[in-house]
Amino acid sequence: AKELNIQSIYELVGNKLSDVMHTLDIDIRLFSPETNQVFYPYMRDHGSIIKVAPSLMRGMSKHVYETRQTLIINEKLEERMKELGSFTLPGTQMEKSFMAVPIIVKSKALGMVSISNYEKENAFSDSEVRLLQTVVSAMSVALENARLFDETTRLLKETEQRTAELGVINSVQECLVKEMNIN
Repeated sequence: AKELNIQSIYELVGNKLSDVMHTLDIDIRLFSPETNQVFYPYMRDHGSIIKVAPSLMRGMSKHVYETRQTLIINEKLEERMKELGSFTLPGTQMEKSFMAVPIIVKSKALGMVSISNYEKENAFSDSEVRLLQTVVSAMSVALENARLFDETTRLLKETEQRTAELGVINSVQECLVKEMNIN
């Protein structure tokens, strides 16, 4: 709630979820349906923050985007990934359990938060699913508030610029009126 910087929100949520869910593997993905891409503003693999280049929206990301539903794969993850047309991200390894919750704002899936477990199948219980859903819901509100704050700030700057421009125009008009009265 204290953060209005969008990247700070991703990092705060990612770091806190890593602590609370006792996982070293978490990512936050953003969907860009206009470009058919997925962006990764936060990726933690085996506890280390890594940078991942944008990729085409497909596989599990596309599934979560289209269904706007939580995706839980606790068994046979490699098979399910193939069914969904998914792939292992470069620089990461195959997980055994996977859970993803969509980031929903105004009924649109803007992205997803996913948690993986490389060590065991059936890693995610119902209570962990509910916890992740609750945190992602709160994050959705924070992201929308940050977006609205950015938009308000942008509009305020535009208004101030227009006010300054009008001030210049008014002073020029006043000078022209004075010149007309003298002549």
